[in-house]
Amino acid sequence: TKNKGKIDGNTTNASKRKSEVQITDISPAIENSNDWCLAKLSMMKSFNPSLNSFLIPCYVASGICDKPNVLKYDIANTLYLQVNCPVVCPELILLSDYGQTTLDFGAISVGQRTTKTVLLQNVSDKTIDLHSSYLNTEGPFRLTNALRSIEPNGTQAIKFSFQPNAITEFLETIELTTMSSKLHLCLKGNGVKPNVQLSFDTNIFSMGCVLAKDRVEKTFQLQNHSDMQVTFKIDLLSLSMNNRYKENNQNVWTNFNDDKHFLGPQNLSGRSVFDLSPMEGVIQAGGKKTISIIFSPDHESDYFSDLVQITISDQPTKLEFRVRGSGRQSTMYVKSIDQSNVLQKSLLPNIENILQTISNDPTERIQTNILVVLRSQYINGKYIQAEKEVIIGCSTVTIGPKKNGDFTFDPTKEINQFGFNVDITKSTVEVGTEKIVKVTWLPPANFEANETSRTSIGLTTKGDVIKYWKLIIIGYIETSPDKRSSRTTKRTGTISRTSAVQTRTGRGGNEENQKVSNSTVFVGTTL
Repeated sequence: TKNKGKIDGNTTNASKRKSEVQITDISPAIENSNDWCLAKLSMMKSFNPSLNSFLIPCYVASGICDKPNVLKYDIANTLYLQVNCPVVCPELILLSDYGQTTLDFGAISVGQRTTKTVLLQNVSDKTIDLHSSYLNTEGPFRLTNALRSIEPNGTQAIKFSFQPNAITEFLETIELTTMSSKLHLCLKGNGVKPNVQLSFDTNIFSMGCVLAKDRVEKTFQLQNHSDMQVTFKIDLLSLSMNNRYKENNQNVWTNFNDDKHFLGPQNLSGRSVFDLSPMEGVIQAGGKKTISIIFSPDHESDYFSDLVQITISDQPTKLEFRVRGSGRQSTMYVKSIDQSNVLQKSLLPNIENILQTISNDPTERIQTNILVVLRSQYINGKYIQAEKEVIIGCSTVTIGPKKNGDFTFDPTKEINQFGFNVDITKSTVEVGTEKIVKVTWLPPANFEANETSRTSIGLTTKGDVIKYWKLIIIGYIETSPDKRSSRTTKRTGTISRTSAVQTRTGRGGNEENQKVSNSTVFVGTTL
């Protein structure tokens, strides 16, 4: 019996402990918060309809007030007003976004289009027909799908689009109605201008010099400094057949002008010289996108060029820059500022053909002519030193061994006696780099201003092959236009006679005469 008593006592204590419930204070949800909206949505879905009636007595009195706002009345003159207030559950509720009735599109670039979807539910026991009010036809908001009937407990998705047309904040309300209920949606959005910049500041993106039928790849970045994501699309001028046909008719590879021509020669194989990847995509707010450029020429040219246009979020203003590159048959190359001008300003039909007829001896090593024109001035009784740059580079190599190049000028004593000088006579050029050699001319004190000084110097470059160059250096004093035209006329006659003599001489002409003829031809074309 005692044991039973103890067992009963323990059971009673255990049951008391189980019956104890801890009550925790729950703070009320903040109005229009997610929890508040979820609770409201739950109540609306489970709400039971009710009818409340209110009886309001209205006392009728007449006469003059003894005191302000005080008038005696007779209780017999009492009217009773009964107000019936039925409370019913709405037919239509909003399920998406915790039941929030404000649809915020956020910050969107002007001209860009974005969409959002809301989900509606019919919580009544009958089929409802859905209708909407009209949106501003000149505004940025659009209802993009048709409204249909909704079965009991059925749902319908409604799509809205936002495409701002100005840099401002937009706000508009649309009313969705049924036979016995209404639902108001507030549409909100902000039109902004995207801020996207390139990772380099120059207008020209150089791909350097590449061996023909080789390729090189470089990258740059698109930096999105906006507080929103943006889209980008890249276009190349060369991808338009009309642009390619127009540029080809202008013969840009022999008469290229940086100010007029954006599109250079194309590959002979038909493949694009420049390829960019990716051509389109999305950049997150504050993010970056790396773009790769591949340069793959299939022949030699200094004028490979294309125009890159980047459209950001369908904006009318585009980011533009030019991509340039050179193709070479051998690793070592030499460039001069005046070399391209020879073809543009030549007074003769074809200078290259004339130079080739100077020497046809198969035993003589082949030289490539490089023209350097130096213009000095006579100021305050003395001559001013003239200076030009000659660029010697080594092409980028991705296929095969990467070997640096060397160059040597020889001889230099012959040009020094005419006042010419080369600052670097021998050096090494690393792969993918260029070295600038300065050629200067300081006319002697007894030099006649109406004369022209001309000489030449040999240049040997060693890369994958050994190549020989001849720098034809011309110096003259820059004078007034009247004197310059008279000198030009005089030299033009000398060109005709020298060319005729050289043609008759043929292979029998000595080397010294050939040098003079070379120089004379270039003087005529430049001046």
